[in-house]
Amino acid sequence: EVRYATQLDGFGKTGLEDEFRAASALIDGKGKAETASMVQQRAQADEQLAVRLFHSEGYYDATALASLDQQQDGTLKAILSVTPGKRYKMGEIVIHAPETIPPGLIRDSLTLKTGDYIVATAVEAAEANVALKLPEHGYAFARIGDRDILLDPATVTGDYTLPVEPGPRGTFRTIT
Repeated sequence: EVRYATQLDGFGKTGLEDEFRAASALIDGKGKAETASMVQQRAQADEQLAVRLFHSEGYYDATALASLDQQQDGTLKAILSVTPGKRYKMGEIVIHAPETIPPGLIRDSLTLKTGDYIVATAVEAAEANVALKLPEHGYAFARIGDRDILLDPATVTGDYTLPVEPGPRGTFRTIT
């Protein structure tokens, strides 16, 4: 059995360390593994986890590097060093869709604003809101396309594009 300690560096003021710790393979292993190779695999998994987590919160230039150091007492020290980079904000917001009734329905339902941080859960929630609002206004066959976010490292912004096919608008008539 191999014993190890885990050290996390670089999370700083991002507010993401607790979320990382909750999903970390190294932390989950509670400082024990069958082999040093298992510790290395956990460290590599945590590198990928850290980068995914940072990307999901708008840190698209984030990097993570894990290393294992042999301690004098025979234990290992797994060190995960992260560099978040700058946090990207929403730039231009473009919707490719025909006009709806009422006008602006799609844009008004998309709760994203230029200048907000690009956060995956907020983007997904905004798109889900569009998918909910369109049928409420008679667009039962609406389809939300795949978003595109074009990142610009010079301005640290991402231009967001969303294709939407509202489909035909249905109406109900009174029965006489």
